[in-house]
Amino acid sequence: MHLEPIRKPSPSPWPRRSRSRRPGRHALLAVALLALGFAAGVPAARAQAVQLGVDPLRMAYHLAPGGSLTDAAHVSNLGAKPVPMTARVSDWRLSPRGTPVFPMRSDPAAGAGCAAWLHINPAEFVVAPGQTETIRYTIQVPPGTPAQGCNTSILFTSAPLRRPGSQSQIFTRVRMASILYITVGHPKIAGRLADISLAPPSAAGGSWQLRLLIANTGTTFFRASGSAELVNAGGQAVASFPIGSQVVLPATTRLLRFKLKSAPGPGAYQLRARVEMGLPAIQQIEKSVVIGAPAAANAASTARTASPAAPRHGATQ
Repeated sequence: MHLEPIRKPSPSPWPRRSRSRRPGRHALLAVALLALGFAAGVPAARAQAVQLGVDPLRMAYHLAPGGSLTDAAHVSNLGAKPVPMTARVSDWRLSPRGTPVFPMRSDPAAGAGCAAWLHINPAEFVVAPGQTETIRYTIQVPPGTPAQGCNTSILFTSAPLRRPGSQSQIFTRVRMASILYITVGHPKIAGRLADISLAPPSAAGGSWQLRLLIANTGTTFFRASGSAELVNAGGQAVASFPIGSQVVLPATTRLLRFKLKSAPGPGAYQLRARVEMGLPAIQQIEKSVVIGAPAAANAASTARTASPAAPRHGATQ
């Protein structure tokens, strides 16, 4: 079956791109950075503010093995001075908390994506005040590539900007990224809810957390959405949490953390979660926990959770 290249913008606060090179008010992500001061006695407020934006923030593509597609990203400058920029392709991964991490080229994890499939032009440019520069990129999937999903990005980095007329060295640097998700062929999604747990505060004044571990055992990314809840012995939901479109990369686990507004009292509880991840059935997990009565001297340190049985998994249509 022939597979036509497909572009699909992921949810983003950006408006649709205009052919005009002048950015509108809402076309930019304003970045006000706190500059790094290298001289004593220099107020941070004197640091130069840089206002740059990149469009799109995220894009998704569907290509066949051996297929190619050309698209463009746009970097805009709302500041008062020209900004030299560099662009390079960088694979990335998610931290356990879900924050994108952009490895250096020497990082072994940098080879896990598909940066080699991208070619960008130009790699160096200057964005004039009030202007938008267009950076074109071509995705070329190697012939014979198996069905899979991969993720990469285009990183845009400004040159170090020093405040003119000052003997002190105050620098500001901006780094932005366009995130790209690329699906090759028709890979099958494979994932499961690996665990659900309830964790007491790790420090005084902290919050109880419901934690849900999602495992992606396949070769393509997916987005997980659904809900998780803490239910008391009477069947009433003590706390409920929506799960909204959380990406889970191939061959990784994603730990979602939800803070309880108040500490649950002693007693028996059920932890439950229902998650849609693109499989034929909604995935479910349930676990029983018991919260013991805390000692009066230190409730946080003596509160404990226990699971008398392994979590129960299931799927519903």
